[in-house]
Amino acid sequence: MLARRSALESECRKGYVIGRTVSVTAGLETSTPEYAPLTYRMHDREESDMSDDSSLLKIAQASLITGSATITVSVLSLAKSKTIALLQGTDGIGLLGQFTSFQSLLGGIAALGLSLGLIKYVSQHFQAGDHAQVRRFWSSAVTLTIVSSIVVMASMLIFAGPVSRVLVGNDSGVLYVRIVSLSVPLFALSTLYNGLINGARAIKSLAAMAVTGALGSLVIAAPAVYYLGKDGVIVQLALSALTLVFINFAVARRVFGRWQVSAKVADFGRREAGMLLKFGMFSLTTTLLIPAVMLFTQTFVIKTEGVSENGLFQAAWALFWLYIGFATASFSTYIFPTMSATESVGDLTRQVDNSLRFLTVMTTPVSCAIVLFPTQILGILYTSEFSGAATLLQILAIATCFRVLSLPMAFAYVAKGHLKEYLLFEVSWHAIFMGIVVAALAQTGIVVIGVATLTAYAVYSALAMALGRRIVGVRYSSRNMMSFALSLTVLVITLAAYLMVDYSAIPIGVAGIAMWFLATTRREERQWLKSHVLRLGKG
Repeated sequence: MLARRSALESECRKGYVIGRTVSVTAGLETSTPEYAPLTYRMHDREESDMSDDSSLLKIAQASLITGSATITVSVLSLAKSKTIALLQGTDGIGLLGQFTSFQSLLGGIAALGLSLGLIKYVSQHFQAGDHAQVRRFWSSAVTLTIVSSIVVMASMLIFAGPVSRVLVGNDSGVLYVRIVSLSVPLFALSTLYNGLINGARAIKSLAAMAVTGALGSLVIAAPAVYYLGKDGVIVQLALSALTLVFINFAVARRVFGRWQVSAKVADFGRREAGMLLKFGMFSLTTTLLIPAVMLFTQTFVIKTEGVSENGLFQAAWALFWLYIGFATASFSTYIFPTMSATESVGDLTRQVDNSLRFLTVMTTPVSCAIVLFPTQILGILYTSEFSGAATLLQILAIATCFRVLSLPMAFAYVAKGHLKEYLLFEVSWHAIFMGIVVAALAQTGIVVIGVATLTAYAVYSALAMALGRRIVGVRYSSRNMMSFALSLTVLVITLAAYLMVDYSAIPIGVAGIAMWFLATTRREERQWLKSHVLRLGKG
């Protein structure tokens, strides 16, 4: 036991073992640091004196792998978008956004929202060493997904004409609808594989899957669009889904091969299927809301403003979600299972508070840079033709503040099983968003989409925090709320200065960020952060 304790402590000091904080005597079924879901709780003076910051360090450590992968995926995705923008302009980007949302919507329906439940149950049984049960949950999920995928695919093939008229206003997209429909089973299975690997806490494997998939999509997209034109924009969606399934299958086979975890219909379990479906129905509803609402928004923009304006909207929206995705995905692999395993309200509150601190520090300087240089960012990542989306991108950068404010509290609701309340928040966000867009798009143009996003997240955050104390038992600290308020103020002042004096606003933004950082951190924290960042870089 002493040898095992020493080994765990050694691994944790190196920063290799990241995940839930549990007793050092807990069972450890994995054999390599990549799959280990445990973290040893340090007791030396430095760590105990900075317990909250230690949690921040754990989040940062878990973010190194996923954050690096997210950056790489973002660069590859932007390279793909820029390629399509250069070859097909705003119309190509608009078409890509429309049918990507369509594919996501169909794939989400076909996957039945099982991925989140798969993460939960695979993690639980994998850690306990019950590999037979992991097989049953996985096989049950695959069987359900295959059946639902066939139903969805057949329905879309039959009704391709009416669907095309909804998506593009005429029958010119019938072939596109059918091509995307054929990719639905592949897209749905890719989602399941992601849940399986995530449940095993194989962070390196998750990162490898994401990067390889994005690289494969870029390699496929360039020649497809070059030789097939606009048709290639749709063809590459189907080919990318096929490539991703092969990549995910290969990674999953490597991770689970030693425990013989494979999908066999014979391993289908009615009890396991029922558990997955019960958890999946809530997940399916929230998962489908975003692609459904985006599909509606894109269609409404096309009918109201035209395909080119939809391309501008897609450019700004894609950057917004790439940015948000980096900020959140880089730590969510760690923080969600950590919150799920936390039993005391005090520990959960610290996790929620530390998550908000981490996200605020991570996003505020970047949001300020987006506010100051929107045209340059769009020009570099797309072309100068997309400068018309600059104002929308700036407002979305400010909306990021409220997205960050809502996210840790939303994680707490899901982690503790308050799915009905979480669903209420999600439905409220989308209802407010659509209401504002429908009411004002024709009068104000696509800029109103940024206003709708900001307003919806502000209401979402207010609801989550107002009910958080009573339902989940947690709330943000006054210090964190002050940091949020200062961050929002700096961004609003920077945007106002930009609109009035253009690039003379740069010193205002830089000074504002510096003042925000100094006002919301203590001297010893800044010294501690500096020393640990250096150590983190070496690790």
